[in-house]
Amino acid sequence: MKHIKAFDQLFESQQVLTQMQKDWLDECMAKMAANRISRIGGSWSVNPQTGLVDIDGDFWVPRKSLTDFRGVRFGRVSGFFNCSSNNLTSLEGAPQSVGGGLYFNDNTLSERSIRAVLKEMSSKGVSLEQAVTDRWKYILKEDRPYLASHHLGLSPDEKDGYVALLRLKTRVI
Repeated sequence: MKHIKAFDQLFESQQVLTQMQKDWLDECMAKMAANRISRIGGSWSVNPQTGLVDIDGDFWVPRKSLTDFRGVRFGRVSGFFNCSSNNLTSLEGAPQSVGGGLYFNDNTLSERSIRAVLKEMSSKGVSLEQAVTDRWKYILKEDRPYLASHHLGLSPDEKDGYVALLRLKTRVI
């Protein structure tokens, strides 16, 4: 039984990308090449050991109206990662390590909160949930409703309160 469990765990973390996700990644890399944005060039692949999408080079998706990473979970990005001027409300799938700079200015989530969480993930190799929990005091109050679902230490009542706040923030008048 021990071997079966290990076999199950081996494939538990594997990410299966939809065709739409593959097309999106291909489109992002092609636009960077066409516009000569990346100095390094770039390609993406699913890392067979982690199941995460690794980027060899830079990854730029500014001004794409993204609220999230379309279900793609990033692992290592060897170059720069630019998601500026979007509408990010989630960090689910954010890169675990970035070799170059991180650019997240002008998003729904503040750059300060995003950097606090991603720096914790990258420097300590922890999950999004652990990073949010560890860096909670550095997350701006206006960003907390978006990230509360990832906090490991909040009570159900506290999470419900943040869900209610989030509904108020996103309510269309």
